[in-house]
Amino acid sequence: IMSLKYSNNIIEDIIYIDNIIVKAIIYNKLCEAGRLNIKFLFNVANNTLENNLNDYEISDILNNLLDNAFQAVINSTNDKIVILNIFIEENINIVEVRNSGITIKPDNIENIFERGFSTKKGDNRGYGLYNIKEIAEKNGSDVQLFFEDNYTVFKILFKQIFSGNKFFKKSKTS
Repeated sequence: IMSLKYSNNIIEDIIYIDNIIVKAIIYNKLCEAGRLNIKFLFNVANNTLENNLNDYEISDILNNLLDNAFQAVINSTNDKIVILNIFIEENINIVEVRNSGITIKPDNIENIFERGFSTKKGDNRGYGLYNIKEIAEKNGSDVQLFFEDNYTVFKILFKQIFSGNKFFKKSKTS
């Protein structure tokens, strides 16, 4: 019964999200956060990312940023907090992922977005942040990394695409 109650609460929290890709990723991360004792918070404004990104780009950005944030806090002895914000501010679509703690060594900041660079052990690593950077640059943006109030923050700003007086929705096949 408690499991059903928890599942219903998760569904209630994400029901308002229009984009099915964003909704699925958040649902998956909420379930994972529950298993890993991570506090996962999110605030999603609807109809923002679709104006700039294809579904696979949305998926790549959110999954990579959230996976990295979860991995960064998983072994923390302090609060394990990951926050996702997707919103519009002054005609700019913003994707922001925060995780508690300063989880990136200063020596790694310069290389963190390079292809093949990883702080994790194992083969075939170091492509997530590189892919995010490539998607951002292709769409006229870049990825910001900074530290604020004991959080590691990744932030991407996408300018709204306008066509006349209306927003232009990018084709899913382009």
